[in-house]
Amino acid sequence: MSENAPTLLLRVTPGAASAGLAGIWESPEGERRLIVRVTAAPEKGKANKAVVTLIAKELGVAKSSVSVVSGETDRNKVLRIDAEGAGDAIARLMAEAAAR
Repeated sequence: MSENAPTLLLRVTPGAASAGLAGIWESPEGERRLIVRVTAAPEKGKANKAVVTLIAKELGVAKSSVSVVSGETDRNKVLRIDAEGAGDAIARLMAEAAAR
């Protein structure tokens, strides 16, 4: 994975009734994160795997291009997307989520 690959900030809800993107969450400090819901439980990496699969599908990249770089056991996660055009795909995804 490239150290210069773009990153995506997430706020994850594991164990949700349905999986998908749910908008943008903004912290009191102004940090914006994509809200992601997954049905997988937060145990033994199941939710992280579901997040990687969902984000890869939404961005149109291979699952192997997506990795959790921080927040393995936290609902606030940072993913690295190591794929051609990932920066533009992330911008599009954030814009679509903000419109929800």
